[in-house]
Amino acid sequence: MHPLPPSTRTWAHRLRLLSFAAMALVVAAGVYATLDPTGLITSRAAALNIDTGPWDTGALTRILMVTGLWIGTALTLVLLWQLARLFEHYAADAALTFEAARTIRRIGLLLFALAGFGILGRTLAGLAITLNAPDGSRVLAIGLSSSDVGLALAGGLMALIGAVMQQAVAVARENEGFV
Repeated sequence: MHPLPPSTRTWAHRLRLLSFAAMALVVAAGVYATLDPTGLITSRAAALNIDTGPWDTGALTRILMVTGLWIGTALTLVLLWQLARLFEHYAADAALTFEAARTIRRIGLLLFALAGFGILGRTLAGLAITLNAPDGSRVLAIGLSSSDVGLALAGGLMALIGAVMQQAVAVARENEGFV
């Protein structure tokens, strides 16, 4: 097998570093939102087009919103970590290995999980924001956006590519013994 071109390996190294920088930014954004849960609630309510009305959202709403934020943050951090690992494989000229294929599959499964969490998270956020609302003002809205569908399809595609690559690597290893 031919080695990857030096420019590809250099780009993989740079993208790995960029993945680590993105992890730091995601954590910083999570910490910032945790320190200002009212701002988090206000921005989520605006994004979901929910009128928070004159009622107090309450401590439970703040806890639920921050918990949801960190679940999504954790999924994003694991995804970025897997991306960094994949770029590390490419930088080390190990693109067609079982471990690289498994990492691609994991990335796909995480993208698929993020799509599902996006749908579930928005639904639960609407419930949490209107938890203390008077009767008749609570919101239960389940929405599916085109970005959710795109993310789920991309995740499914990546998972499938990773699975096929794992099979291809296994066949290639098996065939090495016949030469």
